[in-house]
Parts: sequence; structure tokens; C-alpha cells
Amino acid sequence: MARKTYEELKDLQKKFNTTRLWSFSRINAYLNCSYSYFLKYVKREKERESGIYGILGGIFHDILEDFYRGKSTYEEMIENAENKILEVNLMDLKFNKNDAEKNEGIEKKYFACIKHFFANHVPVEFKVLCEKFITIKIGNHYFQGYIDAIHKDGKDFIITDYKSSTIYTGKKIPKEGKQLMLYALGLHQQGIPVENIKIRWNFLKYTSVTFMQKNGKEKTMHAERWAWVGKIKSKLRMNLKDAKLYKEDEIEEMLEEATQANNLNNMPDHIQKLYKLEDCYVYIPIDPEILKDFENEFNNVIIRIYRAEKDYEDTKDIEKWKRVVDQGCLYFCSNICGYTASQCQCYKEFLENEDSFKLPKYKKKTEDDDKKDWLEELGLI
Repeated sequence: MARKTYEELKDLQKKFNTTRLWSFSRINAYLNCSYSYFLKYVKREKERESGIYGILGGIFHDILEDFYRGKSTYEEMIENAENKILEVNLMDLKFNKNDAEKNEGIEKKYFACIKHFFANHVPVEFKVLCEKFITIKIGNHYFQGYIDAIHKDGKDFIITDYKSSTIYTGKKIPKEGKQLMLYALGLHQQGIPVENIKIRWNFLKYTSVTFMQKNGKEKTMHAERWAWVGKIKSKLRMNLKDAKLYKEDEIEEMLEEATQANNLNNMPDHIQKLYKLEDCYVYIPIDPEILKDFENEFNNVIIRIYRAEKDYEDTKDIEKWKRVVDQGCLYFCSNICGYTASQCQCYKEFLENEDSFKLPKYKKKTEDDDKKDWLEELGLI
């Protein structure tokens, strides 16, 4: 679906009698870093080019959208992903801009996961609407946004957001689920009962592995796709031993082969049938009370932003926009934030502090490093 034009959004503002249509990304910018919000939305400073995570996220969304819109077949979807990954590699973008070794490690695993996802994606069986435009009212404020994917299963409306990031667990699930909460609220405002709304992520880098336990009950675990067999290696060993068909050295040889190939193709059929791979869906708890609390939270955030903007308009004082930068947010500042240290005073002051952590200069790998890598891979050192 084509994005709304500037004129169409202006018409919506007139319809809702408001001077601003909010977006989740705008609110999230403030929640992540009040100073980067200040630079982007108040000072209107240009951000640096999108980092690799933003670029890749957009690419994978487009590939999945084309597939579910019928613009590409399953095989073409896999081929498109392979080609796009090659294109990104040629762009020489970095996952970690300060450490060559870490960057190479992240890159290798990341792309292995993504390739595995597209080669093994389990399509949704129902009609899927992609990039569905939605408006939401919170207090006297209005939001607009685009839902990655939504489909109906029986009475349930299921909203899915594709994520190529690290999986969320525990307390991070409700914390990171605010965008989906926003869309759920919009759906509820269109008359859908909360109990019939499900919101979830599909974490592309992960797969859900379901297997049978000795007690006869199924269990599901999440594993990074690039090494999912390694995650179940001990369970496979137990399965092979229980079969009482193989010697100890045969079992270890089979396990090593399966781990290196990252599949169970070398395993006997009765072993392969014990394991089922599916996409990694993580659901966010939702009920009327949770949705009401979320609505109040976002309404209060908007009020704080308006007050801060008005205060700056009156005083031109930037101190209230500044945030404390520490080592815990260095990765965000150096790799994800749209602004460099020369633009962000908070980050610049942190780096200039003689007691603060100094980021190392990015070091390229040498020929000796490459030689060491392949020698280690062959087990020679």
C-alpha cells in the first residue's frame, strides 16, 4: 500500500481538527533520547544516513510484503532476499562501527539467520493485509501509522510486526511492545473487542523448535537460526542413545555433521520427526486494563513533549532536553542514533570527559587476521 501523501495527511488533520498527527516513531524518539528528539523535531537538523539495521529492516519488510501481496512466489522471495543481502554487503555498512572483529562476527551470524528465515518461513494460511494504514486517538491527540501485517483467524484479528533484532523476553516484552499496543488500540477504536485482538512479533533471526519430551508432552524453545541445531545438540544425543542403534563414536560423528550443516538431514527419519521448526512468534499480553494504562501513559508523554517544546520556544534553553549518557547507552549513541557526537552535545560531552569510556578507533582486519581465521576454522591452531 502506498504511503499517504503530504496533502492526504493535511486533510486528516483538518478532519480531526488538530495541528499535528503523531507517529509511534516520534514518541519513541523522545522515549529513547530526548536530545535526539530535540535535534530532529525541534531544531529540524538532518540525520546521518540510516544505519544498517534500519536499511535491512526496510528491505526485509518489503520482501515479505511483496510475497503476501502475490507479487513474488515463495522461491522468488528467497532469491530476492539473497540478492538484497549481496547488495547490502557491497555497501560496506557496519553493524558495529568501532570494532572490526565484533562487526564481522555479528554480520556473519545475522545474515546466516536471515537466509535461514526466508528459506524456511512458514507462510500464514489466511489472507494477510500488509502496511495497513490506521489512525488512533489518545486523549485529544491523533496518531497515524502502518501495520506491518494483519490477518483474521476465526474471530481473532492478529497484528504481526516483523523484527530483525534480538528477541525480547521477560520485562522487555511489554516495554518494547508499545507500537503494537498503539495499533491494537486503533483496532479496538474501530469496534473490535479487545479479547479478539492478538499482537505479536515475528523475530526473523530466531526459530521456534518444538520437540517431544520423555513425559510425552511437547515443549517449544527459541533458538538463533544460524546455530539452532547446536542449541538442541544434547537432546539429539539423548535421542540417538535411546534408539540403541549407534555406537558412541557414531553418535558424536552424526552430531558434529548435523551441527556443522545446521540441519537434521543426516539424522534417521524417526529422529527428524521429533523436531518441528516454525517462525518465532512472541505475543504481547493485552487486556482492557493494560490498554487503558498504555493510553494514559502515551497521553502523559505527549503532554510532557508539548510542555518541553513550549518552554524551549519561550526560553531557548536546551538543558531540559539533555540526557545523561553512560556506557549503557554507548551502542545506541554510536551505532543507532541518527546524530553524531558533533551534533549531540550530550554524547560529545561524555566522550570529552577524561574519566569516561573512550571508544576505540575502528580497526580493519589484516592479512594475518584472515590467515588466523581460516587456520582456526580448519582446526590447525
